[in-house]
Amino acid sequence: MGVARIDQVTAATLSTYVEARRRAWAEEHKGARLTDAAVNRTIQIVRAMARWAVKREPPLCDPGALHAWKNLAEIARNRDPLIPSPAEWMTVVRELEREPSPRPNARAVARTRANARGLACFVALAVQTGLRFDELRHLRAADVGADVVRVQAYDGWTPKDREERDVPVPASVAELAREMILWRDQAVGLNSKRLVLGDHWVLDRVAEAWARAELPGDPPGMHDCRRTFATEMSRTPGVSIRDVQRLLGHADLKTTERYLGRYRTDAARPALDLGFAAMLHRPAAAVIPMRSPG
Repeated sequence: MGVARIDQVTAATLSTYVEARRRAWAEEHKGARLTDAAVNRTIQIVRAMARWAVKREPPLCDPGALHAWKNLAEIARNRDPLIPSPAEWMTVVRELEREPSPRPNARAVARTRANARGLACFVALAVQTGLRFDELRHLRAADVGADVVRVQAYDGWTPKDREERDVPVPASVAELAREMILWRDQAVGLNSKRLVLGDHWVLDRVAEAWARAELPGDPPGMHDCRRTFATEMSRTPGVSIRDVQRLLGHADLKTTERYLGRYRTDAARPALDLGFAAMLHRPAAAVIPMRSPG
């Protein structure tokens, strides 16, 4: 498209790119249409690259790069998605703690038991506090008070959106946080190497626990912990949606609203009946032919 630098991209360039990508997608996927959401995800990645380039010394692109880019208009997502309930998460946490050892020897059994307990604490803490996966991986003992868990920047690490916050918790949850941190910083895998809390390692075990518990639907991801936390907080008397936004560390209210969902155990929504069907419920009128027969 004749573009060598990010700051050379214009609205016309973006339009040309979108059309080309849609044609290629349709050819590869038997005529299927590439969604606007998929295009927007690519735009977001390039925006992040531009922000990185601007911060270099000297800047690698103009600071105004991509500011004129507009996201495509997406079809609105389900504003009330189905998410795991606290009871379902409790079942998952219980199954995580019971993870069977893949090897029968004493060392493997002991390490599996320790890591199963630690991961159970990790997931329970995610649901109880609404902290992000990366925030839990960087949580320190100094961040845990008697009745609060703090998300604080330190040593070059910052939370997403650079948003520090305090999350009030019961004393029992604060103790759980300390136990999780102690395990996380000392955990050893079955291969005798330092255990790294990676996304796939955690998600695989959550999926296995979900399957062992025979819970319905697809297994959740770690971000669903935040959705359950947000939904529970929003249903708590005296807690506003602004309060939930602050607890989650969101930069805007719309993001928080997308986190609210419903549980399988929620009562069915009543169907509204204003009586029109009953009023009109009578035999249909006879059809009068437009022309007489013959």
